[in-house]
Amino acid sequence: MLANLSFVLSLSQVSFLIGPTLVSAFSVQIPAQRTPLSLEAKKPSLVSDPYGPSPDLQVNNIEEIDAADVPELQEIMRASDLPTPIPHQPWRKGELAGCEAPIAAEWRREAEDIIYKAAELVGGEVLDVTWFLTAVLITIDPDVLPENYMFESASTVINVKEPRDPLFFDPADPNPEPIWDDEDEILYQRQTPEEIAEAKDRLARMYVPKDKDDDSDEEHIPDSEPRKDDRTLYMNEETRSEVAIKVTDEAQLREAENEQPIDVDTIRINTAAISIIADAILKALKEEEDRLQILTRHEVVLSSPGPPDVIETQRQFDAYRGTRVMVETKDPFDSNRTLLGKIVDRNSMDLILNQKGRMVTVPLNFVKCVRLPPSKVAA
Repeated sequence: MLANLSFVLSLSQVSFLIGPTLVSAFSVQIPAQRTPLSLEAKKPSLVSDPYGPSPDLQVNNIEEIDAADVPELQEIMRASDLPTPIPHQPWRKGELAGCEAPIAAEWRREAEDIIYKAAELVGGEVLDVTWFLTAVLITIDPDVLPENYMFESASTVINVKEPRDPLFFDPADPNPEPIWDDEDEILYQRQTPEEIAEAKDRLARMYVPKDKDDDSDEEHIPDSEPRKDDRTLYMNEETRSEVAIKVTDEAQLREAENEQPIDVDTIRINTAAISIIADAILKALKEEEDRLQILTRHEVVLSSPGPPDVIETQRQFDAYRGTRVMVETKDPFDSNRTLLGKIVDRNSMDLILNQKGRMVTVPLNFVKCVRLPPSKVAA
Protein backbone atom coordinates (compact mmCIF):
# COMPACT_ATOMS: atom_id res chain seq x y z
CA MET A 1 0.00 0.00 0.00
CA LEU A 2 2.78 2.38 0.84
CA ALA A 3 4.70 1.45 -2.31
CA ASN A 4 1.70 2.05 -4.47
CA LEU A 5 1.03 5.35 -2.77
CA SER A 6 4.56 6.55 -3.24
CA PHE A 7 4.46 5.54 -6.88
CA VAL A 8 1.37 7.58 -7.46
CA LEU A 9 2.97 10.57 -5.83
CA SER A 10 6.07 10.16 -7.92
CA LEU A 11 4.00 10.04 -11.07
CA SER A 12 2.23 13.22 -10.13
CA GLN A 13 5.55 14.91 -9.45
CA VAL A 14 6.98 13.75 -12.74
CA SER A 15 4.02 14.90 -14.71
CA PHE A 16 4.10 18.24 -12.92
CA LEU A 17 7.75 18.82 -13.74
CA ILE A 18 7.78 17.47 -17.26
CA GLY A 19 4.73 19.41 -18.42
CA PRO A 20 6.39 22.83 -18.77
CA THR A 21 9.54 21.24 -20.09
CA LEU A 22 7.65 19.65 -22.90
CA VAL A 23 6.02 22.91 -23.83
CA SER A 24 9.31 24.84 -23.90
CA ALA A 25 11.06 22.08 -25.78
CA PHE A 26 8.27 22.05 -28.36
CA SER A 27 8.58 25.77 -28.96
CA VAL A 28 12.37 25.60 -29.38
CA GLN A 29 12.87 22.44 -31.37
CA ILE A 30 10.14 23.01 -33.98
CA PRO A 31 11.10 26.01 -36.08
CA ALA A 32 8.41 28.32 -37.51
CA GLN A 33 7.60 27.89 -41.19
CA ARG A 34 8.85 30.77 -43.31
CA THR A 35 7.13 32.07 -46.44
CA PRO A 36 9.58 32.51 -49.33
CA LEU A 37 9.83 36.14 -50.56
CA SER A 38 9.95 37.12 -54.21
CA LEU A 39 10.36 40.52 -55.85
CA GLU A 40 8.16 41.22 -58.85
CA ALA A 41 8.09 44.41 -60.90
CA LYS A 42 4.67 46.10 -61.34
CA LYS A 43 3.31 46.47 -64.80
CA PRO A 44 3.46 49.99 -66.20
CA SER A 45 0.26 52.07 -65.97
CA LEU A 46 -1.92 52.14 -69.05
CA VAL A 47 -3.29 55.61 -68.13
CA SER A 48 -1.90 58.36 -70.31
CA ASP A 49 -2.49 62.11 -70.46
CA PRO A 50 -3.40 63.29 -73.97
CA TYR A 51 -2.07 66.75 -73.11
CA GLY A 52 1.34 65.46 -72.16
CA PRO A 53 3.10 65.27 -68.81
CA SER A 54 2.36 67.78 -66.11
CA PRO A 55 4.59 70.83 -66.36
CA ASP A 56 6.92 71.75 -63.58
CA LEU A 57 5.51 74.05 -60.94
CA GLN A 58 6.71 77.57 -61.49
CA VAL A 59 6.66 79.90 -58.53
CA ASN A 60 5.78 83.41 -59.60
CA ASN A 61 6.93 86.29 -57.50
CA ILE A 62 3.85 88.32 -56.56
CA GLU A 63 4.38 92.02 -56.98
CA GLU A 64 3.72 93.93 -53.82
CA ILE A 65 1.52 96.98 -53.99
CA ASP A 66 1.21 100.01 -51.81
CA ALA A 67 -2.18 100.40 -50.11
CA ALA A 68 -1.91 104.16 -50.53
CA ASP A 69 -2.21 103.70 -54.31
CA VAL A 70 -5.57 101.90 -54.13
CA PRO A 71 -8.53 104.15 -53.15
CA GLU A 72 -10.72 101.17 -52.19
CA LEU A 73 -8.10 99.91 -49.74
CA GLN A 74 -7.78 103.36 -48.22
CA GLU A 75 -11.51 103.43 -47.49
CA ILE A 76 -11.31 100.00 -45.87
CA MET A 77 -8.34 101.05 -43.77
CA ARG A 78 -10.08 104.23 -42.66
CA ALA A 79 -13.18 102.23 -41.72
CA SER A 80 -11.10 99.74 -39.76
CA ASP A 81 -9.63 102.59 -37.71
CA LEU A 82 -13.08 103.80 -36.64
CA PRO A 83 -14.19 102.88 -33.14
CA THR A 84 -16.58 100.00 -32.51
CA PRO A 85 -19.15 101.32 -30.01
CA ILE A 86 -20.89 97.96 -29.55
CA PRO A 87 -18.44 95.11 -28.82
CA HIS A 88 -20.70 92.28 -30.04
CA GLN A 89 -21.49 94.14 -33.30
CA PRO A 90 -18.12 94.73 -34.98
CA TRP A 91 -19.79 95.71 -38.26
CA ARG A 92 -20.98 98.96 -36.70
CA LYS A 93 -18.30 101.60 -36.97
CA GLY A 94 -18.24 105.23 -35.96
CA GLU A 95 -19.32 107.52 -33.16
CA LEU A 96 -22.86 107.04 -31.88
CA ALA A 97 -22.74 109.88 -29.33
CA GLY A 98 -24.26 107.68 -26.66
CA CYS A 99 -27.41 106.94 -28.67
CA GLU A 100 -26.69 103.22 -28.46
CA ALA A 101 -27.74 103.33 -24.82
CA PRO A 102 -30.68 101.12 -23.75
CA ILE A 103 -34.23 102.37 -24.05
CA ALA A 104 -34.45 102.45 -20.26
CA ALA A 105 -31.43 104.76 -19.94
CA GLU A 106 -31.84 107.44 -17.30
CA TRP A 107 -31.46 110.37 -19.69
CA ARG A 108 -34.12 108.91 -21.97
CA ARG A 109 -36.56 108.38 -19.12
CA GLU A 110 -36.06 111.94 -17.94
CA ALA A 111 -36.63 113.29 -21.45
CA GLU A 112 -39.83 111.25 -21.74
CA ASP A 113 -41.18 112.78 -18.54
CA ILE A 114 -40.44 116.25 -19.91
CA ILE A 115 -42.26 115.45 -23.17
CA TYR A 116 -45.33 114.02 -21.44
CA LYS A 117 -45.67 116.96 -19.04
CA ALA A 118 -45.05 119.63 -21.70
CA ALA A 119 -47.83 118.27 -23.92
CA GLU A 120 -50.20 117.95 -20.98
CA LEU A 121 -49.65 121.57 -19.88
CA VAL A 122 -50.97 122.91 -23.20
CA GLY A 123 -53.94 120.53 -23.42
CA GLY A 124 -52.46 117.70 -25.48
CA GLU A 125 -51.80 114.06 -24.73
CA VAL A 126 -48.79 111.97 -25.65
CA LEU A 127 -49.53 108.27 -26.16
CA ASP A 128 -45.95 107.01 -26.41
CA VAL A 129 -42.35 108.04 -27.07
CA THR A 130 -40.27 105.82 -29.38
CA TRP A 131 -36.51 106.25 -29.68
CA PHE A 132 -34.44 105.76 -32.81
CA LEU A 133 -30.73 106.31 -33.36
CA THR A 134 -31.15 109.85 -34.73
CA ALA A 135 -34.83 110.60 -34.10
CA VAL A 136 -37.45 110.51 -31.37
CA LEU A 137 -41.00 109.67 -32.45
CA ILE A 138 -43.73 111.22 -30.30
CA THR A 139 -47.17 109.68 -30.84
CA ILE A 140 -49.95 112.06 -29.85
CA ASP A 141 -53.68 111.51 -29.46
CA PRO A 142 -55.43 113.33 -32.35
CA ASP A 143 -58.63 113.55 -30.33
CA VAL A 144 -57.00 115.39 -27.40
CA LEU A 145 -55.69 118.73 -28.68
CA PRO A 146 -55.43 122.25 -27.25
CA GLU A 147 -58.79 124.02 -27.35
CA ASN A 148 -57.45 127.58 -27.57
CA TYR A 149 -55.23 126.99 -30.61
CA MET A 150 -57.10 129.68 -32.59
CA PHE A 151 -56.13 132.36 -30.08
CA GLU A 152 -52.51 131.33 -29.52
CA SER A 153 -49.64 131.47 -31.96
CA ALA A 154 -46.72 129.04 -32.03
CA SER A 155 -43.41 129.56 -33.74
CA THR A 156 -42.96 125.89 -34.67
CA VAL A 157 -43.81 125.10 -38.29
CA ILE A 158 -45.52 121.75 -38.87
CA ASN A 159 -44.59 119.95 -42.08
CA VAL A 160 -47.11 117.19 -42.76
CA LYS A 161 -45.54 114.13 -44.42
CA GLU A 162 -47.13 110.85 -45.41
CA PRO A 163 -45.42 107.60 -44.37
CA ARG A 164 -43.03 106.31 -47.01
CA ASP A 165 -40.46 103.61 -47.51
CA PRO A 166 -36.91 104.14 -46.21
CA LEU A 167 -34.74 106.18 -48.56
CA PHE A 168 -31.05 105.43 -49.00
CA PHE A 169 -28.79 108.20 -50.24
CA ASP A 170 -25.03 108.31 -50.47
CA PRO A 171 -23.70 111.90 -50.49
CA ALA A 172 -20.51 110.71 -52.18
CA ASP A 173 -22.50 109.16 -55.06
CA PRO A 174 -25.61 111.28 -55.76
CA ASN A 175 -26.30 109.57 -59.12
CA PRO A 176 -25.53 105.89 -58.62
CA GLU A 177 -25.63 103.43 -61.47
CA PRO A 178 -28.40 100.82 -61.38
CA ILE A 179 -27.41 97.64 -59.62
CA TRP A 180 -28.99 95.45 -62.29
CA ASP A 181 -28.05 96.60 -65.80
CA ASP A 182 -29.10 93.37 -67.50
CA GLU A 183 -32.86 93.50 -67.00
CA ASP A 184 -33.60 91.90 -70.37
CA GLU A 185 -31.15 89.07 -69.83
CA ILE A 186 -32.79 85.67 -69.45
CA LEU A 187 -32.51 84.48 -65.88
CA TYR A 188 -33.25 80.86 -66.65
CA GLN A 189 -34.66 78.68 -69.40
CA ARG A 190 -36.51 75.56 -68.42
CA GLN A 191 -36.64 73.92 -71.86
CA THR A 192 -35.18 74.52 -75.26
CA PRO A 193 -37.53 75.18 -78.22
CA GLU A 194 -36.82 71.70 -79.58
CA GLU A 195 -37.78 70.12 -76.26
CA ILE A 196 -40.99 72.17 -76.15
CA ALA A 197 -41.96 71.06 -79.67
CA GLU A 198 -41.22 67.45 -78.81
CA ALA A 199 -43.31 67.67 -75.64
CA LYS A 200 -46.24 69.14 -77.57
CA ASP A 201 -46.04 66.40 -80.17
CA ARG A 202 -45.85 63.70 -77.50
CA LEU A 203 -48.84 65.21 -75.69
CA ALA A 204 -50.88 65.28 -78.90
CA ARG A 205 -50.11 61.62 -79.60
CA MET A 206 -50.69 60.41 -76.06
CA TYR A 207 -54.41 59.56 -76.27
CA VAL A 208 -54.75 58.95 -80.01
CA PRO A 209 -55.70 55.30 -80.82
CA LYS A 210 -53.35 53.22 -82.90
CA ASP A 211 -53.92 52.64 -86.61
CA LYS A 212 -54.71 49.17 -87.85
CA ASP A 213 -51.38 48.79 -89.60
CA ASP A 214 -49.37 49.78 -86.50
CA ASP A 215 -47.42 47.11 -84.68
CA SER A 216 -48.12 46.48 -81.02
CA ASP A 217 -44.65 47.61 -79.93
CA GLU A 218 -44.42 50.53 -82.39
CA GLU A 219 -44.86 54.10 -81.25
CA HIS A 220 -48.01 55.48 -82.82
CA ILE A 221 -47.64 58.26 -85.37
CA PRO A 222 -51.04 59.65 -86.36
CA ASP A 223 -51.88 60.02 -90.03
CA SER A 224 -53.07 63.59 -89.56
CA GLU A 225 -51.00 66.44 -88.22
CA PRO A 226 -51.46 67.18 -84.52
CA ARG A 227 -53.52 70.18 -83.52
CA LYS A 228 -51.44 73.31 -83.64
CA ASP A 229 -51.61 75.44 -80.53
CA ASP A 230 -49.59 78.61 -80.17
CA ARG A 231 -49.92 78.53 -76.41
CA THR A 232 -46.96 77.12 -74.56
CA LEU A 233 -47.38 74.43 -71.95
CA TYR A 234 -45.95 76.74 -69.31
CA MET A 235 -43.80 79.84 -69.09
CA ASN A 236 -40.43 79.05 -70.56
CA GLU A 237 -38.36 82.20 -70.02
CA GLU A 238 -38.42 84.93 -67.42
CA THR A 239 -36.38 88.15 -67.36
CA ARG A 240 -35.50 90.46 -64.50
CA SER A 241 -38.01 93.06 -65.64
CA GLU A 242 -40.75 90.44 -65.71
CA VAL A 243 -39.83 89.34 -62.20
CA ALA A 244 -39.92 92.96 -60.99
CA ILE A 245 -43.32 93.55 -62.60
CA LYS A 246 -44.72 90.39 -61.05
CA VAL A 247 -43.46 91.35 -57.58
CA THR A 248 -44.91 94.86 -57.96
CA ASP A 249 -48.29 93.51 -59.07
CA GLU A 250 -48.41 91.15 -56.10
CA ALA A 251 -47.56 94.00 -53.69
CA GLN A 252 -50.25 96.25 -55.19
CA LEU A 253 -52.77 93.44 -54.95
CA ARG A 254 -51.98 92.95 -51.26
CA GLU A 255 -52.34 96.68 -50.60
CA ALA A 256 -55.65 96.76 -52.48
CA GLU A 257 -56.99 93.91 -50.38
CA ASN A 258 -56.01 95.73 -47.17
CA GLU A 259 -57.43 99.10 -48.21
CA GLN A 260 -59.91 100.67 -45.81
CA PRO A 261 -62.53 103.29 -46.62
CA ILE A 262 -61.13 106.78 -46.10
CA ASP A 263 -62.91 109.03 -43.65
CA VAL A 264 -62.71 112.71 -44.61
CA ASP A 265 -62.41 113.76 -40.98
CA THR A 266 -59.35 111.59 -40.45
CA ILE A 267 -57.33 113.32 -43.17
CA ARG A 268 -57.94 116.78 -41.77
CA ILE A 269 -54.90 117.59 -39.69
CA ASN A 270 -55.14 120.41 -37.22
CA THR A 271 -51.64 121.80 -37.76
CA ALA A 272 -52.31 124.84 -35.55
CA ALA A 273 -53.07 122.69 -32.49
CA ILE A 274 -50.18 120.33 -33.21
CA SER A 275 -47.86 123.31 -33.54
CA ILE A 276 -48.74 124.41 -29.99
CA ILE A 277 -47.87 120.92 -28.66
CA ALA A 278 -44.62 120.81 -30.62
CA ASP A 279 -43.65 124.28 -29.48
CA ALA A 280 -44.22 123.38 -25.82
CA ILE A 281 -42.17 120.17 -26.14
CA LEU A 282 -39.24 121.92 -27.87
CA LYS A 283 -39.16 124.71 -25.31
CA ALA A 284 -39.16 122.23 -22.42
CA LEU A 285 -36.34 120.19 -23.99
CA LYS A 286 -34.25 123.29 -24.72
CA GLU A 287 -34.23 124.17 -21.04
CA GLU A 288 -32.42 120.86 -20.32
CA GLU A 289 -30.43 120.71 -23.55
CA ASP A 290 -27.04 121.33 -21.95
CA ARG A 291 -27.54 118.34 -19.69
CA LEU A 292 -29.58 115.87 -21.79
CA GLN A 293 -28.65 116.92 -25.38
CA ILE A 294 -31.85 115.55 -26.88
CA LEU A 295 -32.29 118.12 -29.64
CA THR A 296 -28.59 117.97 -30.56
CA ARG A 297 -28.66 114.24 -31.19
CA HIS A 298 -32.26 113.64 -32.31
CA GLU A 299 -34.85 114.93 -34.72
CA VAL A 300 -38.27 115.42 -33.11
CA VAL A 301 -41.13 113.81 -35.07
CA LEU A 302 -44.80 114.00 -34.06
CA SER A 303 -47.11 111.27 -35.32
CA SER A 304 -50.63 109.98 -34.98
CA PRO A 305 -51.40 106.31 -34.18
CA GLY A 306 -51.02 103.89 -37.06
CA PRO A 307 -53.29 101.08 -38.30
CA PRO A 308 -54.30 98.40 -35.80
CA ASP A 309 -52.25 95.69 -37.55
CA VAL A 310 -49.01 97.72 -37.57
CA ILE A 311 -46.56 97.78 -34.65
CA GLU A 312 -44.58 101.02 -34.55
CA THR A 313 -44.34 102.38 -30.98
CA GLN A 314 -42.07 101.17 -28.20
CA ARG A 315 -45.07 100.38 -26.01
CA GLN A 316 -46.49 98.13 -28.72
CA PHE A 317 -43.19 96.30 -29.19
CA ASP A 318 -43.01 95.67 -25.45
CA ALA A 319 -46.64 94.50 -25.31
CA TYR A 320 -46.24 92.07 -28.21
CA ARG A 321 -42.92 90.64 -27.06
CA GLY A 322 -42.97 86.89 -27.77
CA THR A 323 -45.69 87.32 -30.42
CA ARG A 324 -45.21 86.09 -33.98
CA VAL A 325 -45.08 89.02 -36.43
CA MET A 326 -44.29 89.73 -40.08
CA VAL A 327 -41.39 92.13 -40.71
CA GLU A 328 -41.21 93.69 -44.17
CA THR A 329 -37.69 94.86 -45.03
CA LYS A 330 -36.42 97.53 -47.41
CA ASP A 331 -32.75 97.87 -48.30
CA PRO A 332 -30.73 99.72 -50.96
CA PHE A 333 -30.00 96.47 -52.83
CA ASP A 334 -33.73 95.71 -53.42
CA SER A 335 -33.33 92.30 -51.82
CA ASN A 336 -36.53 92.96 -49.90
CA ARG A 337 -38.30 90.14 -48.14
CA THR A 338 -40.71 89.39 -45.31
CA LEU A 339 -39.33 87.80 -42.14
CA LEU A 340 -41.53 85.75 -39.83
CA GLY A 341 -40.55 85.43 -36.20
CA LYS A 342 -41.30 86.27 -32.60
CA ILE A 343 -40.33 89.63 -31.14
CA VAL A 344 -37.48 89.28 -28.66
CA ASP A 345 -36.42 92.90 -28.19
CA ARG A 346 -36.49 96.29 -29.82
CA ASN A 347 -33.91 99.00 -29.11
CA SER A 348 -32.98 102.29 -30.74
CA MET A 349 -31.05 100.56 -33.55
CA ASP A 350 -32.26 96.98 -34.05
CA LEU A 351 -35.25 94.71 -33.98
CA ILE A 352 -34.38 91.23 -32.70
CA LEU A 353 -36.51 88.27 -33.83
CA ASN A 354 -36.60 84.63 -32.83
CA GLN A 355 -36.85 82.45 -35.92
CA LYS A 356 -37.22 78.84 -34.76
CA GLY A 357 -34.66 79.34 -32.00
CA ARG A 358 -32.25 81.41 -34.11
CA MET A 359 -31.81 85.05 -33.15
CA VAL A 360 -32.00 87.43 -36.12
CA THR A 361 -30.98 91.08 -35.78
CA VAL A 362 -32.67 93.45 -38.25
CA PRO A 363 -31.41 97.07 -38.29
CA LEU A 364 -34.28 99.53 -37.94
CA ASN A 365 -33.18 101.48 -41.01
CA PHE A 366 -33.98 98.33 -43.04
CA VAL A 367 -37.40 97.78 -41.45
CA LYS A 368 -40.26 98.99 -43.63
CA CYS A 369 -43.16 97.71 -41.55
CA VAL A 370 -43.92 95.29 -38.70
CA ARG A 371 -47.35 93.70 -38.98
CA LEU A 372 -49.41 91.44 -36.79
CA PRO A 373 -50.96 88.28 -38.28
CA PRO A 374 -54.69 88.58 -39.07
CA SER A 375 -55.58 86.25 -36.19
CA LYS A 376 -53.97 88.61 -33.66
CA VAL A 377 -55.70 91.69 -35.15
CA ALA A 378 -59.10 90.03 -35.02
CA ALA A 379 -58.53 89.05 -31.39
